[in-house]
Amino acid sequence: MSDTVNTFVSMSEQLLTKDEVCKHLSISMRSLDRMLIEKEIPHVKLGERLIRFSPAQLDGWLKDMAMKQIQQN
Repeated sequence: MSDTVNTFVSMSEQLLTKDEVCKHLSISMRSLDRMLIEKEIPHVKLGERLIRFSPAQLDGWLKDMAMKQIQQN
């Protein structure tokens, strides 16, 4: 996954915070931070330290991850 998302994010779409993503994915903040460092999860970087997540892009990412697991089995 890329460091910043190059696709269009709808202005009407509510972006998620790191806390909201952790709750949505049932993961720890430490796990999310690791995924960000390793560029494993799609996100939008708004400035030096502000990171947000598109729900639509997260859903697509989850579907891609599920397909990869299915293909491996």
